Amino acid sequence: MITHIKCGKTHMGIVRTETKTDYRVLADKIQVGNIQYKGNWKTEKVIKEGKIKLKCLSCETIIESGEELDGCGEFVIDKNKGVIFITDILDRFTE
Repeated sequence: MITHIKCGKTHMGIVRTETKTDYRVLADKIQVGNIQYKGNWKTEKVIKEGKIKLKCLSCETIIESGEELDGCGEFVIDKNKGVIFITDILDRFTE
């Protein structure tokens, strides 16, 4: 079983980051004082960063390499198929 070295848990997931810009229109007549909003929030743009990362959901840590996982030499993330964990069994025997 593959666990995170830092916390010893197996609860992991992949995360992606995106930046979303929203705006809200002010009332038509703007004067001094409290100005009411007109309508709901509208999305101006969404910028998705192409990087998908592995994250330990127990301790909220981004896992950069397989060395941070117990029982794993490395991992490969495929955004459509899943995560492939490659064992470190050969590394353990050659130490």
